[in-house]
Amino acid sequence: MTNAQTRTPGGNRARGRTKYYEKHSTAKSPRYQRQNAIPTPEAFYRRQFPGLRARNGWALVRCCFHNDRNPSLSINLSGGHFKCHACGAKGGGIVDFRIKQTGFSFRDVIRELEGGR
Repeated sequence: MTNAQTRTPGGNRARGRTKYYEKHSTAKSPRYQRQNAIPTPEAFYRRQFPGLRARNGWALVRCCFHNDRNPSLSINLSGGHFKCHACGAKGGGIVDFRIKQTGFSFRDVIRELEGGR
């Protein structure tokens, strides 16, 4: 059996089949190119908040979702998660952040993050 083949716990149903991620993760794949076009959470947040300083993978900045005088927005730079301890805004990544910030649809935010394609 090669690396591209797999056996499932229920038997040999997958014999001779290629795993989906092995078949579609080549650099020529449009899905792979789209995933690499979206910036990393750290790069995205550093562009959003110039002068961002991180400690242990987290940053504390002034919240852009309400009129904030003191830093209250916690951002995880590796996963992109964010939470404001003052207004309660929270989300699971840079797409959620951008949707809350702009009000755009999911599709429009993805296009914007990919560079306007």
